[in-house]
Amino acid sequence: MLPSRTAFVGVTLSCLALTACGQAGTPTESSSSSAAAVTITDAAGRTVELPAVPQRIVFGEQRQAYASMVLDKEDPTRHVVAWGSDMEKAAPDMYARLAEAHPAVADIPKVGSLAQGDLTVESLLSHKPDVYVMTLDSMRAAEKNGLLAQFDKAGLTYVVTDFRVDPAKNTDVSMRAIGALLGRGDKAEEFLTYYHGVVDPVVQKAESATNRPTSFAWRAPGVKACCSTWGDVNFGQMLTRAGGTNLGTKHLPGEEGDLTPEQVLAAQPDVVVATGGAWSKQKLDDKAKTSYLALGYDVTQKEANASLASLRKQPGFDQLEAFDTGRVHGVYHQFYDAPYNFVAYQAFAKWQHPELFPDVDPQKTWADFSEKFMPFPAEGTVVSSLR
Repeated sequence: MLPSRTAFVGVTLSCLALTACGQAGTPTESSSSSAAAVTITDAAGRTVELPAVPQRIVFGEQRQAYASMVLDKEDPTRHVVAWGSDMEKAAPDMYARLAEAHPAVADIPKVGSLAQGDLTVESLLSHKPDVYVMTLDSMRAAEKNGLLAQFDKAGLTYVVTDFRVDPAKNTDVSMRAIGALLGRGDKAEEFLTYYHGVVDPVVQKAESATNRPTSFAWRAPGVKACCSTWGDVNFGQMLTRAGGTNLGTKHLPGEEGDLTPEQVLAAQPDVVVATGGAWSKQKLDDKAKTSYLALGYDVTQKEANASLASLRKQPGFDQLEAFDTGRVHGVYHQFYDAPYNFVAYQAFAKWQHPELFPDVDPQKTWADFSEKFMPFPAEGTVVSSLR
């Protein structure tokens, strides 16, 4: 069953008297739109209160701009005073488009990464943030290494977002939270109306399927050794909601991990979905037996399909029947960590149940969405199939 949309409501704006909420910095400007107090329920289930829409925001990851680009395409980093550097490595094609559309992003100072362990409270406070935005998995890392306790001791206000771990629940929560932080709650609701208009019909129709094919989500082949995948999170969760049986959930004890090639061969999944990106400058895993799957803004459909076919070079995968039946597909990896995951839902549904979704066109959906919501048009290729 579909989760109740009312359960997703995570943000309320209330016209309260301005009260200090322990933020590390103070707003540099004010306006009528930023004068109301802001109450946010974030992806960690925390209630965060701010005296006003923040004017100094630190994004723990550059990829949090995936959301802000949708909410404020005219200036996606309007109040971002510092951010991570991950988009430049993980999605250089998308970062290049953002920098071309908004050259000022190249001058935003960089902060370290919670996941990499090179972020300090002192470095964050030097930017005088009203709020620090971190991902749920980064919060987990900060809890383990003690940094979260240091944030609390320093009085640093932070908000947690999540598109990776539980997108079914937290896509709504996270978009409303970032919308509130940017003073763009109306745009968040506009996006979520669009989002559910795409995702909900897919999930509802997939529930009517009389069969549930076994699907293997092959995470970043080449960049990672075979065979990295997800359990009931992320793309694994989406495959299940789009009418499949996720192979990773069967074998993994946790949220993510590696299957052996032998496990994949023994399972003979009906559908294989590999993720790919603009990774020509990334070092391939020393244990990888294939190159990466090329997808993204600078990749033609022909190039994408050819790199997808080459994944059969993984030793033993010449015996994988999905290659013979043409049910091997590719999806742009960055949809795994973004509000754009609705494209993946469509693709997964079409690939798992082509008879139910003959007219679904994920590439066109992405192009139409980009024209309406994004600061730059869709280019290149975000999905690929052997046939």
